[in-house]
Amino acid sequence: MLIFFIHGVAARTSQYANSLQSLLEKEFLQRQEKIPLFYSGFWGNVYRELEIIWNRIDNAQEPLKHQEFRKGYLSQFVGDAFTYLGS
Repeated sequence: MLIFFIHGVAARTSQYANSLQSLLEKEFLQRQEKIPLFYSGFWGNVYRELEIIWNRIDNAQEPLKHQEFRKGYLSQFVGDAFTYLGS
């Protein structure tokens, strides 16, 4: 079994699910069941890099040059937010 954690929008560290993972591991041990694999999806470090990219875009000579990139990023972010809300 795999338990996949998806972080919220404000998570800024890859250890956001560690305490929950520990609680789940204890519960599985207590029930004498096999401990599942855990994975925490994280892209908070990408966000920091995107801030640099946005800075370059905002200060570019041709501000409309990277419009497609901005639309794509916004679509992904909003899509993720609606996915989390709908779960």
